Amino acid sequence: MHIRQTLIRALALALTLLLVLGSTNPALAVQEAGMTVTKIDNDALDARLEQPIVAEPGEEAPYGDTDMVRVSILLEKKSTLEAGFSTTGITQNDAAMAYRETLRADQETVTAQISQALGEKLEVHWNMTLAANIISAGLQYGQIETVKAVPGVKDVILETCYSPAVVDRQEAAAPRRTLPGTPARVCALL
Repeated sequence: MHIRQTLIRALALALTLLLVLGSTNPALAVQEAGMTVTKIDNDALDARLEQPIVAEPGEEAPYGDTDMVRVSILLEKKSTLEAGFSTTGITQNDAAMAYRETLRADQETVTAQISQALGEKLEVHWNMTLAANIISAGLQYGQIETVKAVPGVKDVILETCYSPAVVDRQEAAAPRRTLPGTPARVCALL
């Protein structure tokens, strides 16, 4: 029994030493290896995006003019939060709720103006008034510049849309029924 306790204490001591020595400062290793660290002024760095966000003139556009895209239409008027209202108790704040209602009314007006400029009804997916003053809509890629020219529109940004993978095989869309006594996993492979 005495040997077992001694073994446990030795193991505890070894683990403690491992934890203590394992947490030494890695910067000490840099100095020992003869490496030097030089602080660089952030203003001396030039951070640029590798790829442009929007196609430059002369480059091929990512979509055709008639391709349907989802866009965020940013409006010029400030959102509820940008106007200085707090999220704390916002539903009980009559001034904040009244401001949001004016934003909704403005969005309906701008939506009608956009529809008139496009010559067709704008396909609105959702509206935001709290954190941003945005209308999410679907339209043809070639209509983006027309929407940008509407009074009250600050900018139009392409939204990233994700769609699920489509099944090509008819069997996967309508799986066969399992027969009594046949394991389901085998029938799924048939």
